[in-house]
Amino acid sequence: SIVKLKRKSWDCVVSTGGPYSVHYVGYYAKKHGLAKKWLMDWRDLWTQSHIFPGIALLKPIEKLIEKKFHKMADFVTTVSDPLAHQLMIKYRKSVEVIYNGFDPEEYQSLDEKKIFPDDGKIRIVYTGSIYPGKQDPSSLLEAICILDSMREIAPNKFEVVFAGNNANPLLLARKYNVEKYCVYKGFVPRMQALKMQKEADLLLFLEWGDASAKGILTGKLFEYLFAGPPILSIGGDEKSTTSKLITRDQRGLALGNNVDAIVQILREVINGKMIEKKIDGKEFFWQFTRQSQARKMLQILQE
Repeated sequence: SIVKLKRKSWDCVVSTGGPYSVHYVGYYAKKHGLAKKWLMDWRDLWTQSHIFPGIALLKPIEKLIEKKFHKMADFVTTVSDPLAHQLMIKYRKSVEVIYNGFDPEEYQSLDEKKIFPDDGKIRIVYTGSIYPGKQDPSSLLEAICILDSMREIAPNKFEVVFAGNNANPLLLARKYNVEKYCVYKGFVPRMQALKMQKEADLLLFLEWGDASAKGILTGKLFEYLFAGPPILSIGGDEKSTTSKLITRDQRGLALGNNVDAIVQILREVINGKMIEKKIDGKEFFWQFTRQSQARKMLQILQE
């Protein structure tokens, strides 16, 4: 990348990461006069990462490099207001928010063939990874256990479908004796995952329970917002940025770890009192398309 960079001068270089190494390209270009401006975009934080704490011996060096990056960059962006606030507090520099967003064309290009059988079974769908200690579907599984013990549900009428790397819930489901209600598809192609989202009766979103992850807005959330079915958010803070987006315009419910509330919602779903599906077209959600976010980044550069 550095070799290609040296071949000409640039009005602006945009680097987006992690990994943090991509930002070295922008840093090098700005420092050596190859770029007039440099926009550094953090999709995930580096030294304040909620997933990878890093190696203790390298932390002082990484913090020093990150500080140099922020001092050199002309513009800094990240994925949410809480993360922007963290960076502003740390480096005393303005940080703009560019959301991860979604691509509506992906949903519009899906074929018409159904991915789930037309068997009348209610399906809650989760697509994506599950990070142990960070995300936890236990509250949902406990609620299913309660309904099962009261004989209000049956495996031929209700199931929770999990798809994605590191998303196998069967061991945890066995703890609550509800593995008969859980299906693990493993890794599935992206377009298949989008079809599963669109055909679900409810979409399961696992909020980050770790306080250090405050402000994380994954691309998965924006996919869910646009997919159509109502969203059931489990875990984390019911007043978080994620929860506010989910509950806005009645796109879903954020129930934290309130098992009684989850039981009640599942009972309503089972009895046919479905939350009205909110299909794409809401003006509020169109601002989160990747095209809209790209325009916002361009506007930052132009201004």
